[in-house]
Amino acid sequence: MNCPVRDTIRLPKTTQRGYQLSQIRVGSYVTHSQRPAWGIGKVFGQSAQHVLVGFQNLPQAERLKRFEWRIGLLESANVKSDAMLDSWKVECDSTCHHIPSSASAKKKSDEPLEAEWTFDQAYERFHQKFPAGFKDASYIKSEREWKVAQHRLWVDAIGKGGLRAMAANAPEQAAQLILRVVQTSPKPLLQAKTELGALRDALGPTKTVAPFLNALADLLDAPVVTSGLYTDYLQALTSMPLTKTGDLSKWPTVTVIPFLAQPARHMLMKASMTRKVAKSLGFDLKFLATPRWETYERLLALSDKLFEFLQPHGAKDMIDVQAFMGVIVD
Repeated sequence: MNCPVRDTIRLPKTTQRGYQLSQIRVGSYVTHSQRPAWGIGKVFGQSAQHVLVGFQNLPQAERLKRFEWRIGLLESANVKSDAMLDSWKVECDSTCHHIPSSASAKKKSDEPLEAEWTFDQAYERFHQKFPAGFKDASYIKSEREWKVAQHRLWVDAIGKGGLRAMAANAPEQAAQLILRVVQTSPKPLLQAKTELGALRDALGPTKTVAPFLNALADLLDAPVVTSGLYTDYLQALTSMPLTKTGDLSKWPTVTVIPFLAQPARHMLMKASMTRKVAKSLGFDLKFLATPRWETYERLLALSDKLFEFLQPHGAKDMIDVQAFMGVIVD
């Protein structure tokens, strides 16, 4: 792992004494006041002058940060636990420098998982259901054409570059068009009462949706999908207020819009199905139940590998890859 980035940390003032150091200690959950996109962090080490903090939204090579004590830069987070942060095993020395895992442990963790199928065997499962492969009329009707119709609706309604202009001039109209794209399907990609219900609530006509639309536009307009862009998009979507009970932090909810907008490079995550595929093919998905860049990056890597294999068989985009994944574990 690369050496953690060094920064400074400011602590909160108190009325009874100069600094209240006890508010931030090993095991505390914090946020970075100047870098909110890093998400919740956990303190893994503390000394008289330094603190070591791991942040959930950063890629693995960058997630541990060593700070000097300063007033106000770290703030206490209003959480009592975090499954992702609590699963990390982090060691540091007396001056809060991270101690990486041993080389042998790293080698073991990097070993590939045992695969149940080769890619050829997976394709044979697909071919058994659709003998003509991706050109099979039954496949096109049941798996592809309606998703392509949703993508075309996006192109016709919003088009390339149109989302940012609509975010500035007609955000409510843009939100309703997005809902129309997601809902126009004989086989909804989201569960009606839970996932789709929460998205309808978030994008309702009385909501302030411009920040989400701009974050989505940033993600779609960028030449390369990066950790920062995806994390900003996740935060913008999942932080939108809901008037009813619901949860926007579901993998299908956060991946469906980019997938329908750009099926050439984004993928829909159906968690249970995708995990089965990854396990069967011996691919480490680094799965996290709560959407994070780390898992989505691995999903894109798996999807790219599958597309590279399936393209000579007639696959055109991630619509075909996503359908293929569903068929082979059905």
